[in-house]
Amino acid sequence: MKKRRWLLFFIFWLMLLGTVNQYFFCPQYLFIPPSPFQGSNIYNPYEGEEFTDWKKCNFHAHVRAWMGLTYGTSTAAIAMATYDSLGYHVRCISNYQLVDTYGNHQTNYLAAYEHGYGILKHHQTILGASKVVWKDYIWPQTLSNKQHILKKLRNTDSSHIIINHPANRNSYPADNFKWLRGYDYIEIFPSGSFAAFDSALSAGRPVFCVANDDAHDITNPLEVGRYCTWVGAHTADKASILQALKAGRSYIMVINNKAGQSFEDKQKRVKAGLQTMKHVQIRNDTLMIAINDTGAIAFYGQGGKMLSASNNCVAAFYVIKPEDTYVRARIFYRDGNEINLNPVFRYDQSLPADILPSVNETKTLLFRLAGTFILIAIPLLFYFFPAGRKLS
Repeated sequence: MKKRRWLLFFIFWLMLLGTVNQYFFCPQYLFIPPSPFQGSNIYNPYEGEEFTDWKKCNFHAHVRAWMGLTYGTSTAAIAMATYDSLGYHVRCISNYQLVDTYGNHQTNYLAAYEHGYGILKHHQTILGASKVVWKDYIWPQTLSNKQHILKKLRNTDSSHIIINHPANRNSYPADNFKWLRGYDYIEIFPSGSFAAFDSALSAGRPVFCVANDDAHDITNPLEVGRYCTWVGAHTADKASILQALKAGRSYIMVINNKAGQSFEDKQKRVKAGLQTMKHVQIRNDTLMIAINDTGAIAFYGQGGKMLSASNNCVAAFYVIKPEDTYVRARIFYRDGNEINLNPVFRYDQSLPADILPSVNETKTLLFRLAGTFILIAIPLLFYFFPAGRKLS
């Protein structure tokens, strides 16, 4: 009985240690207040682009790993061949906490892994990493927990961090993006996280969007080839892809899954050609967009507010007003496909810098003192007042 009691205490102690470490020992941050984009200049990531020979990319997909402990089927070889057949130029394998090196001799190989193992799926895809960061917090994360993890990831050899599926389990509520810094991209699809994207942009964060399949069963045509990120790079090597992504020279696409569609059907659609952009230009104060197929074009701005919309068109424009901090466009097609552009946004003499928040030293010290007290007090209570002993 005594051994069982001590075993239970040991398990409880480990859980307590993890909880105190997360909520009391984590650095507490002085978050920088939101500051919308401002300035007389407008940054257009697509300026001068003709949208020819862009690269179709998927940065987030899983295969079997960790002896089957994580959800993933098939192999990296089969996954890459499948994506090749669907016209993808870059197809990352982003297993949990594991950099898959299959195909690393190929020029279009881009190392990636999905970081995070908490219960609410606070996950990030790390592009270009050569090693894995194991630090994470298991329980629902506070804002300081999330910022600490982003800082840890930023300090590794990668500077390309995607916050994955923010709407999944509400892992990153939209309000978080007013405050968090130290990441580069938000994964809009498959979770449809426009609220998160607009929250970040409205706070003046110069981040861009990506869309990925997040496929776990590569053999299922309903999971593969649903989304992609088109990247404005003339070659599909790591340096060119990451440089273009960092500049926002990319856009995301929803490729509508039709009922009962097979891989052969998907391949035929790819050969027939998908919709694409023709130009995204700014002339004086006017944003002008042209596409190669008839669709509906909508413009959105501060707070995610719709600014303007045009139906059944191959071109549309929006006159940027002095109060518009950023403008992004969303394009809908009759076949269910969809394109989402990165924003154009205001700046003054230089583009906004991604400055990480500093640590609130006083608050951090107080939290750690409280955590230390808890770790000391609870074992003492357990020792001096064992089960069955009454307080007198």
